[in-house]
This record gives sequence, C-alpha cells and structure tokens, in this order.
Amino acid sequence: MMKWFLGRSIGQFERRFEYDATYLRHLLEVSPEAFLRFSGVKLLGGYVRDVPPAVFHAASIRSALRADCGPCVQLVVRFAELDGVDPSTLRAIVKGELDALDEPVRLGALFAEAVLDRAPAMDELRERLRDLYGERALISLTFGILGSQFYPTLKYALGYGRTCAAVRIGGESIVPSEPLALGQEEHGYAV
Repeated sequence: MMKWFLGRSIGQFERRFEYDATYLRHLLEVSPEAFLRFSGVKLLGGYVRDVPPAVFHAASIRSALRADCGPCVQLVVRFAELDGVDPSTLRAIVKGELDALDEPVRLGALFAEAVLDRAPAMDELRERLRDLYGERALISLTFGILGSQFYPTLKYALGYGRTCAAVRIGGESIVPSEPLALGQEEHGYAV
C-alpha cells in the first residue's frame, strides 16, 4: 500500500512540473527502503530562510547547470518561476550574463560557482552574503547548491541523466552558458 501511495505521489509531481521522474520510480521499485532514505534529501531544498527567492534560485540554478542535467535545470527554473522570480532574471542566470543581475542575485550565482570550483573567491562571497542576509540564509544557499547537485548525480549514477540543452523560461527557449570562469576580470573576483 505504501509503495502504491509513493508511486502515486511521484506521478503527481511529474504532472505538476512536467518532469520525468522515472529514476524515482526505479528507486522505489528496486528498494523502497532506499527510496525512503532518499526522500529525506528533499527536506534540504525546502529550507529557505532569510534569503530572497532570486538569490536562492540563482545559486540553485547555477549549481544545477554545473551538474549538467537538463531536466533538473528545467525543474529548478520552474521552482524559481513559482517563487515569482522575474523571467529576465532567470534568463540572465541561465545564460551566465551575471552583469545583468542585481548585485545580491549576482553574488548568489557567483557563490555557487565558487563553491563548486573550490575557488578562493568563495570566502569573500560567503562573507558578503552572510553580511547581507545572515547565517540562516547562508545555510539555505548551501542546501540549494547541494540539492541541485544531488539529484543529477543520482540520475547519472543510475543511468537516467540527460545533458543540458535548451531551458524554457516564460515560453522562450534559452541555451545555458558554460560554467563561469571566476578569475575573469569582468566578474570582479580574483581567483
């Protein structure tokens, strides 16, 4: 009965977000215990405190782009749209046009890139974000980065990962940028 209920929940999620969750069905079928343990991970992404939605989603989207899973990028973009993030902001985040972003949103995107690169700029970015929004916001951003890496990694490891292609934002198809080079002068952070 529990397996049926969980499968139904997966189906509802797929329909609501137009997302193929075959990997979740596989996980549930092979090991309901593993699926239940995995379910706890989604609680990470639900912890968003003291940080504006656009800043949080900038970090999550840049992280998902780095994980190179097109359906996951599309999903985090949908979450951002539901949270009211402006489509022009989302386009700039996905395209890597960070100079077009408000400074806090730009910091969120750069922070995700720096964390994933283990770039020295990460320390300065962390402090600036902490000064702006506080410790709970920094934890929220960290969980957003983690969540956006976890799902694509799981999908690729199980054979369900799909490379990034175009992402739909406000009815428009956008080609994602390559990972940012944080040492570039135009971003203002020496690495």
